[in-house]
Amino acid sequence: MNEQNTDSKRKVPDASWNPVVMSVFVYPGVGQWMQKRQTAGSLYVTFFTVISALFLLTFYRYMREVIPIIQQAFETNFNDELSLPPLTSILKPFTIVLFIYAGNVVDVLRGRMQLLRSLKEDKE
Repeated sequence: MNEQNTDSKRKVPDASWNPVVMSVFVYPGVGQWMQKRQTAGSLYVTFFTVISALFLLTFYRYMREVIPIIQQAFETNFNDELSLPPLTSILKPFTIVLFIYAGNVVDVLRGRMQLLRSLKEDKE
């Protein structure tokens, strides 16, 4: 009887589309937590947060360089030769953020398929 009580209190991993939607639209890693995969969820939350913060810092520094150049260009009516810093300095960190985000989406979809497969096997 105690065995049934502990099983009924244990929450079943969510095999619906909700974890996918949460990971895609709310925050990477949330869907993995809903699927009861705390390690994967924690890793995605941590990596996405750290890399996003580094990207935002890089973007902020880039904009601090670019805005004065643009202001100067408008004030001097484009008389001076002005050049903007290369976009690659912000595109590389942005690509890493997108890579982690895409990996999160693939992982939460893979987790959903595994849960559906295990639920189907349990019914048989």
